[in-house]
Order: sequence, then structure tokens, then C-alpha cells
Amino acid sequence: MNIIGDFFTRLEPMPVQRIAGLTLFPLNATVKGNLENLKTFDQLADLGLAKAVENQGYATVTSINIENKSDQSLLLLDGEGIVGAKQNRMIQRSVIVAPNSCHSVPVNCVEQGRWSYSGSRDFQSAAFAISPKMRDVKAHLLREKSDHMIQSAMWDEISLLERKLGASSPTKDLDEIITTKQQVSSQEIREFVQRAPCNGFLVLGSGRPFIELFGREDLCERFITKSIRTWIADLDESRSKQSYNPYRALNHLLLSRWVPDDPICSERVFTCKDESNGRCVLMNKDFVHGYYYLPSHSYQ
Repeated sequence: MNIIGDFFTRLEPMPVQRIAGLTLFPLNATVKGNLENLKTFDQLADLGLAKAVENQGYATVTSINIENKSDQSLLLLDGEGIVGAKQNRMIQRSVIVAPNSCHSVPVNCVEQGRWSYSGSRDFQSAAFAISPKMRDVKAHLLREKSDHMIQSAMWDEISLLERKLGASSPTKDLDEIITTKQQVSSQEIREFVQRAPCNGFLVLGSGRPFIELFGREDLCERFITKSIRTWIADLDESRSKQSYNPYRALNHLLLSRWVPDDPICSERVFTCKDESNGRCVLMNKDFVHGYYYLPSHSYQ
């Protein structure tokens, strides 16, 4: 079913922007619904109202425990980094943890060479997300119900990025690999994102072209600021020079077909059934976040 258009009364591209070889079209939207009671892990953790720890008694690479001690819903997004405890991880798929509840959520390791506490036993929020190529691979494996293959695929992708950048990390830590070769300062990235408040971006130049959308502008600013570091790190020069009609891209998204998928916590989840990879998450009936990789034939 075609569901994306149901969440917006307006969705249109803004003038193109460029940063460090990336071509970005900010997306302006009027979103239906109300996400007033949704907070990020960063926001609630800063207030002492959220906590992330290894699963007690049986710590595993692919699962951690999230505690939401607030009266609001807690959001962790697909591919978002979280650091500390026994090893740094990324959130495998978007989750919304209900108020005053605790839940085990799926993660994957992005620091292969460490399995020990090296400071706080709690996880902390991080300033990075996985690369678009990593997420594209992961989304495909999730769609194929090959969850067991995701971890090795993520380690392979991190090794490829390490070699591509000529970076080195003793523990093969994705965050360290990105940081050691960071071309644009964090301050420049924040200023870039804040120049054009929007609900998402069409991104060209880092893996396959893709669209990423958020149900609130502040969610977009918060998570895109984390993501751009990795988009730049995994820049593909040949694709960064491609031209693409943003209206054509949005038309592909609006015509794409989606089906329900199994949730982890209180969220509702849909996955794309086209030849491309895409996932979106809702809180009740309200759109929170989604991404959609454009079909190969649409830009070749």
C-alpha cells in the first residue's frame, strides 16, 4: 500500500545545498499528527530519565536494555550510535520505548575489538550514526529476515570504510575511524543544518541516493547533525557529481509500496516492498521517521 502521502499535507524540495562533496536537497513538509510527547534518548538521558545498560546477567553483542523513567515516549533511531559499556553499538532498528517502562532492544556492535568495561557501565548518547551504505545493507538483510547476518556485514562495512579513509582504530571503532578523518568540524555541520530548518533531505553522494524524513524539524536537526559526519566520511566521488531531479525522487517515494513489519517496543513499523530498501516508524498513527533508498533504475 502507498502510505507515505497519508502523513503529509505538503512535501516539497528546497534549494540545493552542498557540503564537503555531498549534494543535499532539504525537504520542507507539513506533517499530520502530533509528536509532542516524544523525546529522544539524548534528551531524557541528560535529565536522568533514561538509561541504557548491558542486559543484566547475560550481556550480548546484539541486545541492550533501555529504561525510560519518564512520562513521555523515548525514541532511538535506526543506525544511531550509543557508546560505552562493554563496546560501542548502533541501534539496529528504530524503537519507541513507552513511558515508565524498560525494554530489551536490538543493537549491533560498531567496535569489534573491545568486550570489557572501560569506564561507566552505562551507555552514553553518541554524536554519530552508521553510514548510508551500512544502513542500506542492514535494511536489505532485515527485509530478507536474515538478522543473523547483520553483525558480520556491519563489521565488513566498517573495515571497508577504515581502508577507504586510511584511518586506524585499535578496536575498529566506527566513531574513532570517522573522527580521525573528519573533514568538516562539528560546529560547521551544526551551522549547516541550522541554516535551512526542514523535515528531511534527499541525499546524493554517499552510497545510493536516498530520502530521509522526520515528523518534526527538531528531530531532523538532531539526527542529521549526527549523520552528516558519516555521510561525508563515506563520500562516493562518482555519485556526488550526479544530477537528480528532486521532484522525481519524491514521486518515487510517494508511489512506493509498504507493508507492516513487527515492532520491538510500542512503535508501529512499515518496510518498503519495492526493489529498494526503506523503513518507517510511527507513534500510534503519527509519522516519526523514515528512509527510502531510490531504485537503481531511477538514477542510472
